[in-house]
Amino acid sequence: MSQTLIKAIIFITLALILYTVGVWSERIGKKLKPIHLFFFWAGLLCDGIGTHLMTKLTFTADAAAVSLHGITGAIAIVLMLIHAVWATVVLVKKDEKSMHTFHRFSLFVWVVWLIPYILGMVMGNSRSNSGQEGAKSNMDITHVEIVTSVRKTGQYPEKFVITMSEPANASLNAKDFHMEGHADKWQDTSLHEFECDFENAEVVDRTITLIPKDFPEKFFYVKDFTVTCNSDPNLSFTYEDVQNVVTPVADSFTTANMEDDANFEYHLFAPETTENMPIVIVFHGFGDIDNLLTYRTAVEWAEPENQKVRPCYVLAPVIADKYYYEAATRGAALDKVKALVDTMVSEGKVDPSRIYVMGNSFGGLSTIEFCEKYPDYVAGAIALCPALNYGPAASTNLEKMKDVPIWFAQAEHDGTIPITESRNAYKKLTDLGATDVHFTEYTDDEMNAAGAEASNDSTYSYHHVELAVMEDDAYQEWLFDHKR
Repeated sequence: MSQTLIKAIIFITLALILYTVGVWSERIGKKLKPIHLFFFWAGLLCDGIGTHLMTKLTFTADAAAVSLHGITGAIAIVLMLIHAVWATVVLVKKDEKSMHTFHRFSLFVWVVWLIPYILGMVMGNSRSNSGQEGAKSNMDITHVEIVTSVRKTGQYPEKFVITMSEPANASLNAKDFHMEGHADKWQDTSLHEFECDFENAEVVDRTITLIPKDFPEKFFYVKDFTVTCNSDPNLSFTYEDVQNVVTPVADSFTTANMEDDANFEYHLFAPETTENMPIVIVFHGFGDIDNLLTYRTAVEWAEPENQKVRPCYVLAPVIADKYYYEAATRGAALDKVKALVDTMVSEGKVDPSRIYVMGNSFGGLSTIEFCEKYPDYVAGAIALCPALNYGPAASTNLEKMKDVPIWFAQAEHDGTIPITESRNAYKKLTDLGATDVHFTEYTDDEMNAAGAEASNDSTYSYHHVELAVMEDDAYQEWLFDHKR
């Protein structure tokens, strides 16, 4: 039984109680008093609210109950209104003869009202229960799919597509649905609660499409949820009911492991033309192993509009924390990345003169270390908020890459990696004679304009300089202007 129907029955039952108390207290006391008007008018108000709620259910699964509840409620309102007005007039006139007549016929009016009222309640509830049982058997959810995208702030559920076994109720709207669930966050497996409403619900035959309103989490952090339909419980579903999660651009990457190392995983996007093409290697930040969904550093290059002007392979290695943190194991991972690209070069897939590398945070550190290890291999690099304070050797070895074109970018008030790391690296390279090194420093206003204030993990919002960088084509154009 829906919440609306329950509220309606509560109000109508309250009307029954108030009206009955008013009639019988007047009957027993044999005298009409002002207090009785309260019971009559309050009962009338409650019955009116209850009947109004019933009318809202006309097109729901509870419609079987509405006809009887609603009709008897309407009859009750008319009778109670006559009774309440009559009592008010009698009390104002204070005419003994009128009071006697009211007292004599008050019980009769109550009985006339009560019989169809009780009949409607009993039969209406019976029909409601049978109607809902029918809905459960005929309106099963057969498929739930979630379509997500990778926005600047991470994976976002754009729509929930529910397929029913029978044509869905065309009168459903977004207010009928509500989501509650649990999620964790970066480097923290403890769960916190979240909730979300929906801004639109579209019904087409057997398909219901729900559009969430300001979903508060990166979707890959969501561990469970329940979407409740308050007008029809048969349309409620949970995380376990989801058969498919679709993320169009990210899904176009293939995922594989190096043949000689099952622990080394990578995602690879292939352009339409697969011979002698550029490749962009994208290193993720520490702990961001969902690197296709966390931010747009990888998927941006694979977007159709970008591939039209800059077709390329996109390689996104996945480096587990235990290998990423230590310089030695991180260096071994970089060697595996190079070996993979070497294979693609030998197969004629990758143009060896157009190998590009970029990354953010620990990925920015890895970008610099990769350039230092293989300076004659890289045509150009972009280092975003590089975590050079976690790899001091990288700052020492900058001379090895002074001839590699590189563009640094970082927020002025990055709360995770000090801005001085990028400033010092830029200065050292220019002092070493590097001629193609650039540095962009973003103010708070620029970061907020790019969406830092809206970032779900606000603690690190100014660390996410990719919010600004990945929407500025100047970086990509600059990178692809270089050939080795």
